[in-house]
Amino acid sequence: MPRLFASVDPPPEFEPRIRDVQSTLRQTNADVSYTKPEQAHATVKFVGDVEPYEVDEVKDAVDSAAEDIEPFPLRLEGAGVFPSRDYIKVVWIGVTDPTGRLHDVADLLDDKTVGRGLADGREHSFQPHLTLGRMKSGRGKSEVLRFVDQHQDLDLGEFTVDSVKVKESTLEDGGSVHDTVHEARL
Repeated sequence: MPRLFASVDPPPEFEPRIRDVQSTLRQTNADVSYTKPEQAHATVKFVGDVEPYEVDEVKDAVDSAAEDIEPFPLRLEGAGVFPSRDYIKVVWIGVTDPTGRLHDVADLLDDKTVGRGLADGREHSFQPHLTLGRMKSGRGKSEVLRFVDQHQDLDLGEFTVDSVKVKESTLEDGGSVHDTVHEARL
């Protein structure tokens, strides 16, 4: 069964900037499984496993949400962890949404996919981010927290979002691979 999510992606010129931030995080020697910088994205709706015949319905839901949204700016800045500083699972770069349109897209996609029975509703409030890596154990936790504290003023720049992508996530030996199966233009 395809495992789908919808995302907005920074342009390719952000890849070296993300790679540089990861290089600094790697110097902590924390037990982190790193994401591939070329696959950096902000998930706006995790759909999950769907039947093959439902893939077109997911694409239609994304198209429907995208038609009501104009292109908008996002900024990549700051760093943080999920779910908390006490228990770290994810280390991330923040995504600032000055117009609120990314939140609008997330709300629309949640309504349209949940309303069609394609996905579950959100379990957490929407906090856009790009995942740098996932902690595999507690080794290096204090170093990761120091990294996050030292990168509160991180600013990788701004870009314009002009599409929402539907991606299929496939787990392989080297980690997850994300293939774009649909792109809805704003």
